[in-house]
Amino acid sequence: MVSLVYHPVYDPYGSVLRSVRFMLHIDEALFPDQLRIFDFLLLFPEFVSSFRLSTSLRSQFKRTKYRRRFAYEDRPAPNRVFGEMSAASEAAIQTLRSKEILEDADHREGTIRLNREAVPERLSALAAERNRDEMELLSFLSDLNDAFPFAGPNGLKDRSGLLEFRYDVL
Repeated sequence: MVSLVYHPVYDPYGSVLRSVRFMLHIDEALFPDQLRIFDFLLLFPEFVSSFRLSTSLRSQFKRTKYRRRFAYEDRPAPNRVFGEMSAASEAAIQTLRSKEILEDADHREGTIRLNREAVPERLSALAAERNRDEMELLSFLSDLNDAFPFAGPNGLKDRSGLLEFRYDVL
């Protein structure tokens, strides 16, 4: 007997939607790995509780309403889930780049920016609808993005524990 099981961790199209949602909300240049972290957090916001946050961000997160993904299943380690999502996230970023929805913001830094004119109307409408439903979570994630640099000690990579930061060029 063969059974098919769907999980959003392995869905590059879901990652495309989440990436566009976040980029539409913040409208600034990000590193691809930074976008991967926020794709992960849009899918599993409960993992923010494992991050090293400031007191004000931690209390803001506790007040934030979101839908838990692991309500009826064991909660795996964030690093494991993030690693399992990497192929889908990278495929999503490559797809968005090939369609010129994501473009280089600064080639030397390696940052990318959303090209709003290239986002298909149906994708933009779906992203806007989902963003309205989760505006509180998106606002928190935007504040989290603004609160810390991405690289280096005490950056988002360090505080999340999802990516290696010790070899970052600062």
